[in-house]
Amino acid sequence: MKELQSLNIDLSWNYLGYNQNLQILPFQRNLLILIINLRWNSIGDQGLTCISDSIIKMRNLQYLDIDLFNNQIQNNGYSALARSIGYIKNLVKLNINLGKNIIKDNGVINFNKEIQKQKNLVELALILDENQIGYNTNLHFYNSLNYLTKLKNLILKF
Repeated sequence: MKELQSLNIDLSWNYLGYNQNLQILPFQRNLLILIINLRWNSIGDQGLTCISDSIIKMRNLQYLDIDLFNNQIQNNGYSALARSIGYIKNLVKLNINLGKNIIKDNGVINFNKEIQKQKNLVELALILDENQIGYNTNLHFYNSLNYLTKLKNLILKF
């Protein structure tokens, strides 16, 4: 699978839980497109950290779409995902659905620091509704978008 450039994994509604071994992503240096659907699995911070450890190795990604709706994810998991995204230098399109989790202001602030590194980002969709994020943090996030000079399409849901 050295030539694999696109990978689409749908494990939604499997109730994987945080105790499952979520190292489901093979180490793929050549991967350009990664789509992961893990909605309704209760993977928590531990599961997302494991997934993020795999993503951090895929530094050639151009398109990342990760659906983590309703997974009991908190700040630590969101911050781990943010750090892994910070290592990807060629990212053009990023879709993240973290709706209905337990993310608070600090998680969003950590994400802001990493998203500012994405100088090539053209499309961003970030869904964070049904979390515990305050109004001032949303304003801080909007200010961080000024660093994304190539951004053409933006979808935000808080």
